Amino acid sequence: DSVAKRLRVFRGTRQTMEVPLPGESTALCCFHMDETNVPGIGVAIDGALYVFRRLRPETRYVVNDIATIKEEENHINCLATLPKLLSDDTGHGIFTEGKSCPVLGLESRHILILEHTAKRELCRVRLPEIPSIIQVIGCFDIDWRLIV
Repeated sequence: DSVAKRLRVFRGTRQTMEVPLPGESTALCCFHMDETNVPGIGVAIDGALYVFRRLRPETRYVVNDIATIKEEENHINCLATLPKLLSDDTGHGIFTEGKSCPVLGLESRHILILEHTAKRELCRVRLPEIPSIIQVIGCFDIDWRLIV
């Protein structure tokens, strides 16, 4: 159904825009790819994370084949974001609403943390079960925890 394959934008309770998607989405997250005030919207579709900025396709991260059992799939079924530390003019780190890293939960029982541009994997963790919800605490550069 093509109606379900759209990213819809609302202002209040009124829909203002629709963007077609290449497939049916399973999860969505909003994160900052740089210090600008323009967030990226990450949309999980099968085994890929599509990132939109200003409602235009920016990049796509395809999950490599990491399934360990033939029946497992690399579909993304949950998303979260993990803040990164920014440096100020003095060289000291400050914790702000700047860059953040997408965190992907996969049906192959893995968690992936991508860099803030969503182009490269920073961390991979194997879980005993399939993740369905991810809660993030902390900052990637200092100390962080994932509650799955």
